[in-house]
Amino acid sequence: MLVDSHEQQQAIMANPDVEFKAYYEPMHLKYKGNIKLPVTEDIARRIICLPSWYKVDRQKVIETVKKVIEK
Repeated sequence: MLVDSHEQQQAIMANPDVEFKAYYEPMHLKYKGNIKLPVTEDIARRIICLPSWYKVDRQKVIETVKKVIEK
């Protein structure tokens, strides 16, 4: 899921009741060099992996995300 800002990403992921993760790290950041990819870096700061395990409480996930996004 892509949110509007890094602050929203952090607020959603800070919820202790639902496990959200940010897995994506741009490959160019792993190597030393002067490569600048601002759009890729921005997206990486805003992407969230939603929980999807068996019997996840989907309504709780939705409510958690909505609380942050609707502020």
